[in-house]
Amino acid sequence: MPTTKLENEFKKSMRIVWGLFVVFGGLGLWLIAMGLEIVPPVSKINGPPYLVACIGVVFFVGGFSFVVRGWKAGRERNQCVLLSRRFPGEWWVWDHPWDPGGVEEEPPALTWRFMLSLTVVSLFFFIPFHWMMLGEHGRGEISIFGVLRFDIGVPVGHLFLGIVDIILVIWFLVGVYLAVKAWREEQYRLRFANFPYSPGAKLEVYLVPNPRLPVEVTLRYVEEKPTSKQEVRVGKAREEARQVLWSQRQWMRRQKGEELPIAFDLPAEPAWSTHVTPESYVYRWELDVRGKSGARRIESRFFLPVYQRGSTALG
Repeated sequence: MPTTKLENEFKKSMRIVWGLFVVFGGLGLWLIAMGLEIVPPVSKINGPPYLVACIGVVFFVGGFSFVVRGWKAGRERNQCVLLSRRFPGEWWVWDHPWDPGGVEEEPPALTWRFMLSLTVVSLFFFIPFHWMMLGEHGRGEISIFGVLRFDIGVPVGHLFLGIVDIILVIWFLVGVYLAVKAWREEQYRLRFANFPYSPGAKLEVYLVPNPRLPVEVTLRYVEEKPTSKQEVRVGKAREEARQVLWSQRQWMRRQKGEELPIAFDLPAEPAWSTHVTPESYVYRWELDVRGKSGARRIESRFFLPVYQRGSTALG
């Protein structure tokens, strides 16, 4: 069975995640304890102790993020192990940690959790800079751990902090908007009638819950350009990175029951399989569900497990 990029990432993440947490998380806890005067400072602090605690919070959150990432990677690996036991000899079990029962809708590129978390962490990070510029002894001088010193002047410092504050307010408002939007919109899930699906077979899935308005359902096969982990594509940039190789759509009215049955005939192209974690381009089968009636709206996208069974190569 070939080794995919996902499996390699699992192994690499678990080797380094705890080391990074010990470094960043430990340093953060030490700075927090120093700022709360639980442990004595290593040198004189030219300012309120809570400034050190604020920097410690930033380091600790950074270290804790590595733990969260490692936990997610471990959970995904366990799911892939279960798939490999159920489908022995199939390479695609390591392509993505699929749930044989179904799939949740694809989250947006920017979520309210990310935006609000970014705002809070950035706020803690810039509190010391605000004190340096706006505090009682603010002279437009920035000092980092008493080693690096920059004299940028009071007017420039105030302008810089003003821009930072505006950005933080915008991030916060965007996070609140996304949170309200997520709370108002109903979350959907796609239940699989079979698992996995194969090229040339019938795709039968069920949308849960049954939407209360007519919807346009589009099945498409998409090629995506690879992105780096640091790159987040949204809006037009995200769509320009995608090329639709095949698509088919249908309009569906509300039906009785708690689920909406959806069926398509997949094209009989063996090479048109899902490749989520190859080293080059990403190939996805996705189901797009959209509908609008007055204030009610549905915009959901689901990724589908379509694989050529018995294949031992990544294609």
